[in-house]
Amino acid sequence: MCTKDFSQLIYSSHIQEDFIFKLIIHHSTFSNSLKTGGIYLGKYIFIDKSVLGAKESNMSEEYINKMLDNDKLEEKNVK
Repeated sequence: MCTKDFSQLIYSSHIQEDFIFKLIIHHSTFSNSLKTGGIYLGKYIFIDKSVLGAKESNMSEEYINKMLDNDKLEEKNVK
């Protein structure tokens, strides 16, 4: 999972279930975004290849979950 401009790698795993269960991202949302290149929460993109030049973040899973919860709340309030 990278920022939509591919500048930062937020989270990486070779196991799809890590995104679904650890980051609490619905499986269809994850799969569709991965297949189509769709932007998740207006900020992130899921990719299945390495991105040259992307800075790796050292965020914990707990921090990423809090960040995603805040982003989900923001998106919900916009709608």
